[in-house]
Amino acid sequence: GNVTVRSKKRRGARLPTPSPTPSPTPSPPPSPPPAPAQEQLPLDVPRDHFVCGEAVE
Repeated sequence: GNVTVRSKKRRGARLPTPSPTPSPTPSPPPSPPPAPAQEQLPLDVPRDHFVCGEAVE
């Protein structure tokens, strides 16, 4: 009795994932969402400088 129940459980666990196919999760948008003003920093200025609270030139 227990053996059959175990085998059934194993089968049930495998059913949800029949194959390693990619999940149906929606792909990320082509461009990132508009970040807040604080997040929009010049590429030439390191982010760490802003974290301290002062922009080092």
